[in-house]
Amino acid sequence: MGAQGALVASGFGKRDSSGTPADGLNIPGVRRSPSGRIPQWAIDEALGKLQDPEPWRAAPTPAAGKRRRGTRPGRTFRWRAGPVSVLALALIAGLYFTPTLISRLTLSQALPHLPGSDVPPPGFEAVSSPLGVPPATTGSTAFVLQESPDPDQPFVAYDPCRPIHYVVRPDLAPPGTDQLIL
Repeated sequence: MGAQGALVASGFGKRDSSGTPADGLNIPGVRRSPSGRIPQWAIDEALGKLQDPEPWRAAPTPAAGKRRRGTRPGRTFRWRAGPVSVLALALIAGLYFTPTLISRLTLSQALPHLPGSDVPPPGFEAVSSPLGVPPATTGSTAFVLQESPDPDQPFVAYDPCRPIHYVVRPDLAPPGTDQLIL
């Protein structure tokens, strides 16, 4: 077959004036172009000499010895994306629906330490006992607290163990105000 195969391969595509192949052999099943020529790949295919495809045409093959354990390429991403997406959405929903929790717990602890804060840090200038003595009570209930005119204004309290700092402008003050303020 070696010599005949070489003869057949060398005569493929060449025809004499009658239209039969020049070597007189006609191999059935060989694909031809519309002009009657036989491409080289068809000759190689007919003779069983299949070559490996060019590297840029080859289908990707898995590397030998690097087998994944029971995972398919597309399934790994979807498996991990589901729980991560659910956790991210739960975190966003939790932060959206509980801003008061964050402001009460986190902000109340951090606010005194922020620059420009109106609230002093805990224990700042505090002493162990109250700085002043409250006046004696008369037993009357005339002091009952009234509602604030602004309902959004929070309750204001002070620590009797801390000094109260204030500033008074003497401009346009009535005479004798220096003696009223201790």
